[in-house]
Amino acid sequence: MTNLLPLPMTLIARIASSFCAALLCLGAAQAQQAPARTTTTGERATLRIACEGDAMDAEVIVNGEFKGECPLDFSTPAGTIELRVVKKLGSTQVRSFEKSLRMGGGTARRIDVELGPPTLTEEGRRIEEARRQREQVEAARLAIEKAEAARRERAQERARIDAEVDQMLASARARNGISPIEGCPDCPPTLRPASRPKVEMPATSEPTLAVWLPQARAEVQAYLADDGASFRPPAQAQPLPCESAAFAMRKLAGLLDPEERTPEEQHEWRERIKPLQLKRYVEYLRDVKLWLVQAQCEQGRLSGPLSFWASGLLVTDTEVYSSVEPRLVRVDANMVAGEAEGLVRQVTRRSGALSRFAGRPDAGSTNPPGTRHEWINLTYRHANPGLAPQALTITFFLGEKADVSRFFEHTRTIFSVPQGNGRSENLEYDGLRPAARSFSRNGFLHGEMTIFAFSQPTGLLTPDIKYPGQTVCYRNGAAVVMNPCRVD
Repeated sequence: MTNLLPLPMTLIARIASSFCAALLCLGAAQAQQAPARTTTTGERATLRIACEGDAMDAEVIVNGEFKGECPLDFSTPAGTIELRVVKKLGSTQVRSFEKSLRMGGGTARRIDVELGPPTLTEEGRRIEEARRQREQVEAARLAIEKAEAARRERAQERARIDAEVDQMLASARARNGISPIEGCPDCPPTLRPASRPKVEMPATSEPTLAVWLPQARAEVQAYLADDGASFRPPAQAQPLPCESAAFAMRKLAGLLDPEERTPEEQHEWRERIKPLQLKRYVEYLRDVKLWLVQAQCEQGRLSGPLSFWASGLLVTDTEVYSSVEPRLVRVDANMVAGEAEGLVRQVTRRSGALSRFAGRPDAGSTNPPGTRHEWINLTYRHANPGLAPQALTITFFLGEKADVSRFFEHTRTIFSVPQGNGRSENLEYDGLRPAARSFSRNGFLHGEMTIFAFSQPTGLLTPDIKYPGQTVCYRNGAAVVMNPCRVD
């Protein structure tokens, strides 16, 4: 031990430094090699795409890249994989399977392919769109041809009916010897009775109806005082202020053909005539004429105060009978953008319908020689019945037979008060005496009608009905046998 000489301190320091450096380098190398081994074994995954039946030979696409045909085993980078398997059916259709999955490094997975229903390719969509357009063009052409054929058929049918109507009108003019209204040869005639009815109208607690009653009473008294001369259209008609005015005015006057009405109104009309059980039912208006008193248009539609007269012949033709009913209407309303707003005043005069029954050469028994009828309806209603009472109607009837003229003893008054959803309650009076109570829906009797007492024979109330009267059940305008009356 004594022979060993101590090493210099500087040498010892150099040896220690070199040894530490060697250790550090070895550690760094190991640290670099370990992650490299993990990456090599973990960044790939294995997928087996299994196919059977129709899916055989389908194209396998992974992350937008074609991999081969099914069935197929392949390696793919780990992570999210968008798999799509496509089987072409010609050039226009494909069946496909799509799935999104996440694969970890070093994992394996099997996917069983079930193809979905056929879908169109881009070429298929182009061909299908071209076919659809051709079908639309063909359908439009056929619709035009069908509509034109129907129009020609209707025109021929109306020409036949109009020939019968012209004979009925000519016969009525010759038989009654009535002087026509100037400019309106078939307007309902004004009859001059020898007696006058009592203008008796019941009171009502409903505010709006109470406001309308004085005006209605004054109009009835004026009509009776001048033998109806005040209810006469002007001799000359003024030009309409805009193209849309004619339809709006005919609608307000109730002079529209069934096909011109809304789908809801057409449905109601069909329901109303269904109980008649007729194989053929044709209804239309002819010889419609408009006399303008006051009107103006803004942006092509009626706007502001509107006042006019309208006339027309309501023609009905079935396999059982044909009839024509002349109507004359006076309308006053306020228009906003082509639609009525607020109170609408409508006065209608109509004659008893001229009728001809199948197998009879002349007019039927409802129009025997020397018989004339006239009804006057004064109606005050709101354009929107949901905002106010729907209508006040005062009806009085004038009949003439064998040169003896008479009015009914009393005026007939009907209050119609809305209950919502197109429903209303109707109270009918003969003079001051309650005559009937009924309910209606969308303008048709619907529900229970109670007839209180004897009234004049207007067709609804007959002399054999005694107090306390009888009850009739109605559904959509047709009487039905039902007790209790539960029509909804």
